[in-house]
Amino acid sequence: MNGLTGFDVAGWQPLSLAELNARAPLLDRQENKYMLTNAILAESAEPLRRQFDRLTIDGAAAFTYETTYFDTNDLLTYRQHAQGRRRRLKIRSRRYVDGDSYFFEVKLKGRRGRTIKERMPYRGPSHGRIGIDAHDFVRRCVRDCYGEEFVDGLAPTLAMRYRRITLVGKDTAERVTIDFDLEFAIPGGAVVAAPHGLLIVEVKSDNGRGAADRILHRAGCRPARCSKYCVGLNLVRPGLQYNQFKRQLVNHFGWSRPTARSQPGRVVWPPPAAKAVA
Repeated sequence: MNGLTGFDVAGWQPLSLAELNARAPLLDRQENKYMLTNAILAESAEPLRRQFDRLTIDGAAAFTYETTYFDTNDLLTYRQHAQGRRRRLKIRSRRYVDGDSYFFEVKLKGRRGRTIKERMPYRGPSHGRIGIDAHDFVRRCVRDCYGEEFVDGLAPTLAMRYRRITLVGKDTAERVTIDFDLEFAIPGGAVVAAPHGLLIVEVKSDNGRGAADRILHRAGCRPARCSKYCVGLNLVRPGLQYNQFKRQLVNHFGWSRPTARSQPGRVVWPPPAAKAVA
């Protein structure tokens, strides 16, 4: 399955991971998200090529990510997003499949809507699980950012897999990530695949007005309220508060009503039934 066509970065200037982290670490940033088709992205390929390099590792430019999101029993972090709370967070463990490396990550919203990402190396056997060290990390991140105590227990709620290409500004501290072949599942459950050819593009910059934003605006694209966690959870789990995400679910995922879900796609990576505590 390859939902990215017509956007060939083979001839672009390559950039190593070390160079990417030096040029555009952007752990504190503004983010704009766009939901595109292959045809629209292909129209923007040449303007993007002139201003961006491509992340390349061992000759490859597209990489597979596997992510498990964690939430409380009453889905606190989902509800924070659904209700548009200024203070909100996402909690996840991530496997970078091609390099077989792992991180545990917390994303928070800071002042003026800035995204703050904190992460720590994670052990491979702990991926998809949350142990005492991860709980402590979440508590420390919430305390440092919001001055509050996070005391709720956490458990895995959504498993996700996708492919990603990362672009980095030649002259600006800016990243563009292009996600495709998206698949979602409740841990241990069947996989629901996003429609073929659907792309989620994120532009990450210091001020939210990056060069890629201008290029996409000229192509007629506008930022969309799209949380992969919140959209994915609605695709695999009925009965959620969905109003904030209904437009994206209907327009891009073919979702019709709270009791109707996309049919499970081909199971190509059965997510393990994760335990709450490692």
